[in-house]
Amino acid sequence: MTPKPVLVLDEPTFGQDAKNTFQLIDCLEQFRLNGGTIVMVTHDMEIVRHFSTQQWIIESGVLLETKYRGGTQGDVRVERYMA
Repeated sequence: MTPKPVLVLDEPTFGQDAKNTFQLIDCLEQFRLNGGTIVMVTHDMEIVRHFSTQQWIIESGVLLETKYRGGTQGDVRVERYMA
C-alpha cells in the first residue's frame, strides 16, 4: 500500500492578498482531490467554511467541537464536547 501524501500548514494565507490566497486554495484543492490530506491551522473562517471537510474547533488548548462535511448534499455532522 502506497502512503498518501500529507501537507501540514500553519496560517498559509496570513499576509496574502486575495489573488494569492485564491491561487493557493486552488492548488490545495487539487492536492486534496488527487488523494492528499491537508492539515491546516487558520483563523480565516471563510476558508474553513468553504474548503474544509473536517474542522476541529480548539480554544485555549481544549477541543470544543468537531465538524464533518460530506455526502452528496454537503451534509454536516457536529460533535460538541464539554470544556
